[in-house]
Amino acid sequence: AAVIDQGVTYLRISIVGVSLGAPFAVIAAAEHDIPGLAVIHGFGRLPQVIGQQFIWRWGDEDRFWVRPLARVLGVVLGWVTGLPSVEQHARQLRAHQRVLMLNADDDERIPPAAMQSLSSALRASAAQVQIESEPGDHLSGESDPRIPLLLQRTDRWRAEQGL
Repeated sequence: AAVIDQGVTYLRISIVGVSLGAPFAVIAAAEHDIPGLAVIHGFGRLPQVIGQQFIWRWGDEDRFWVRPLARVLGVVLGWVTGLPSVEQHARQLRAHQRVLMLNADDDERIPPAAMQSLSSALRASAAQVQIESEPGDHLSGESDPRIPLLLQRTDRWRAEQGL
């Protein structure tokens, strides 16, 4: 949407990042000064989250080697690929930017410290930040029936914020 004030046109652009898309949405909002940012089941600490995905896939009930190997793989893959710091970008958000972060209460795929790391970085920014939680686990893919409801929730938030 465009808002015209005293002959000047302001674009009211928002970006929504869901799960793996959330870190990229945070980075885009910081680098391109996007006024509205919604983060659904997002996270920071990307190497730790990568390691957690290995643990989640492999299971670690009876295998003592899974957790250490998964953690090392996460760090190595993060280093080799040059993953950016989502938290560093989040802290760069500006005072005119608005952020909604929706977290899952019982997220088994994302380490709580990774969600908290992003939440803390967003709060440390100058942006206007609203963080909420919802019951349940992490979204389970594009066919998850909660996605339309979460997007409706972000649409309401954007309307309330004038975005």
